[in-house]
Order: sequence, then C-alpha cells, then structure tokens
Amino acid sequence: MSEVMDQAVIGMPYEMALGCEVSRRQYYSRANAVLAERDALAAKLAMLEDAAAKGDAARQQCGGMEMEIEELRAELAELRAEAEQLRKDAERYRWLRERDLETISRGGVLNLEDLDAEIDAARCSNSDGPAS
Repeated sequence: MSEVMDQAVIGMPYEMALGCEVSRRQYYSRANAVLAERDALAAKLAMLEDAAAKGDAARQQCGGMEMEIEELRAELAELRAEAEQLRKDAERYRWLRERDLETISRGGVLNLEDLDAEIDAARCSNSDGPAS
C-alpha cells in the first residue's frame, strides 16, 4: 500500500473511519499493515543497533590489539639490539679466551668500553675475521 494512502486512512477522523463497514475494514487493514511495518522496522533497528554495538566493541578491541602489537614490536627491537650486543660481547670473550695473558697485559689495565675497543681492534688486525 502506498504511504500516502496509509497516511490518509490512518489520519482520517475517527468518526469517519468507523462511519461505515467499508471504511472500518479499510482503516483496520491499513492500520494493521502500518503496525506490522513499524514492528518490522523496530526489529530491524534493534538488529542494526546490536550489530553497531558489536562493531564498536570489536573496533575497541582491535585498537587495543594495535597498541599491544606496537608495544611488542618496540620490545622486539630492543631485544634484537640486546641480542646483537650480547653476540658481540660473546665474540670478544671467545677471542680473548683464546689468547694468552701476555696479549692482555701488554696494554696495561683497560676497562669497559676501552677494553672492548682494544679487543675489537686486535681482532681486526689479526686474521681471525672482522670485529662486530
């Protein structure tokens, strides 16, 4: 039924709608059709609102996951850098362990970064391979 006809029938004065059997049936039929359409639209609206709420919840959850992924990527980068530093330290230790004490004592006492630099320089000058 057309929306214009529905509005005309539903909007007619009550006395006119119930004035005769034909008007009464027409009014009742149109009113039931409009009520059924309203109920269907209300159900559809409820379904869409539920879907929107679930979508919002999923979007928030994904946003949290994106932040967690970024944090994990940053942590991974830190761990890779730490692993690289530990690898270099292990290479220095292995190189130093294979040398005699005379090699260590020739330059006097070296600590921390100075010792690392001397070991790296000595490793480069020898044929043991490049320093890392």
